[in-house]
Amino acid sequence: MGQTAEEDLQPIRSLGGDQAAVDVAIARNILHEELGQFEGSLTIHNLDDATRDRLIAHAGQEYVFSIFRFAN
Repeated sequence: MGQTAEEDLQPIRSLGGDQAAVDVAIARNILHEELGQFEGSLTIHNLDDATRDRLIAHAGQEYVFSIFRFAN
C-alpha cells in the first residue's frame, strides 16, 4: 500500500480506469473496512437498531450506485 490513497489508486488509473472505476474501488474498500476485513479492531458505535439499519441500507445503496455508474 502507498503512503496516500492517491498512490493506492494509481494502478487503477494506469490501467485506463476512469473516475467511476476509482469510485467503485473506494466503495469496495470502505465496505471491506466496515466488515472488518483489515487488521485492527472494529470500532463499536453503540447505535440503536433503527439507526444501524438505516446506515446499512444507505451503505448498500451507495455501493450499488457506484457499481451502476461504473457499468454505464
